[in-house]
Amino acid sequence: MNVKKQQAVVWVVFALCSVLLFLRFNPQWMLGELASYAVISWLVFAVIAFSTARFLAWWAIPIGHLVVLGIIAHLDVRWIQIDGAGREQDIGFYVGIFIHAFMVNTILLPVTATGLWHKGRSRWL
Repeated sequence: MNVKKQQAVVWVVFALCSVLLFLRFNPQWMLGELASYAVISWLVFAVIAFSTARFLAWWAIPIGHLVVLGIIAHLDVRWIQIDGAGREQDIGFYVGIFIHAFMVNTILLPVTATGLWHKGRSRWL
């Protein structure tokens, strides 16, 4: 098995273990958190995760996930400001954003693994 396939297998195993860990604690809460974004947001997240793994070097994968974290932080801050509760942006709010972004990026790990798998296959998708 070559190195790229090994990396893809490691990503898939890590993603599955992370998702199972989240589902172990409170699946209703997790599904509610994941449903808080629109379908177009999820498509943008998936395109970023897949594209960084497929078309860029391996070291760019964490950068892609950091971009997703930045988008999530922006969306959450805008949502709180539009809601009129801008004064509630304390350290707990930002810790919540980080946990939320971690959950979303964990769900995106299989998409990243798919991008790594397609990287070595052909020139076209």
